[in-house]
Amino acid sequence: MVPIFILVICFTFSIYYLLQQSKHPQGFVGRLMMKIWNRAYLPMVDRALSFTPRQDVSKILDIGVGNGRSTLRLKQLFPNAQIYGLDISETAIAEARKLSKTINFEVKDIAHTAYESESFDLVCAFQTHFHWTDLTESLLEIKRILQPEGQLVLACE
Repeated sequence: MVPIFILVICFTFSIYYLLQQSKHPQGFVGRLMMKIWNRAYLPMVDRALSFTPRQDVSKILDIGVGNGRSTLRLKQLFPNAQIYGLDISETAIAEARKLSKTINFEVKDIAHTAYESESFDLVCAFQTHFHWTDLTESLLEIKRILQPEGQLVLACE
């Protein structure tokens, strides 16, 4: 009885730990998980962006960048655009900054930004909206910072 109980407790804490790493990657495990996510999610990023018109996009925000691979893909597809990436994890932003010096990566929550109103042509969020602390507040903030004719790409499996 005791060994099964201990296994259940260990399994429960392991799942909880991995979920926390998914929301807020930190340390070695967080960096490893971000690498695994890239393999799984970059094809989805490419698919979502294949429907996105590329003309008249000069300023882009990528929300929940993880280690920055989706943001780097945006830079490749929109080479002349000014690109910003944000994530609540300092570890994620530290990893993302290793990829590019021309992308402005910031530790920030999408629900509380200081960006000017109507300042982005394109706002992207890949596999992140279910981690946002307040979905309504975050979507209202996106609406505020997105230009009236701007595009929101919210992609998830």
